[in-house]
Amino acid sequence: MFEAKPNLIRNPSGYYKRIRHINERGIEMVKSFEGLALRPYVCAGGVNSVGYGATVSRTGGPIDLDMEPISETEAEALLIRDLESSEGWVSRLIKTALTENQYSALTSFTFNVGAGALQRSTLRMKLNRGEV
Repeated sequence: MFEAKPNLIRNPSGYYKRIRHINERGIEMVKSFEGLALRPYVCAGGVNSVGYGATVSRTGGPIDLDMEPISETEAEALLIRDLESSEGWVSRLIKTALTENQYSALTSFTFNVGAGALQRSTLRMKLNRGEV
């Protein structure tokens, strides 16, 4: 039976690897790029969003344009929740050691362009080959 291990992912060889987290500087960087909207809006991609670009509400449903505005605290909580996916992808796709700031920058990059873009990127290939 599989036992869930918080903050751990299983790598291809079956060993667990701890998932790192974006640092405070990285979070502030994402916030500055995303901007804060406490009222729901339609983003440039045509998706209902709120806060720092959240497209899923705290209850797991879609963002409703008629919903009440959220607080800055709730916007940050949604951002942290949404960054977890990007953190996981960086941990899975980058096989070389990263500094805290490098990891945070790559998490921000992945949050903005998506895991597929990181996976296909020359940056990922160069990092994993030790060329950067």
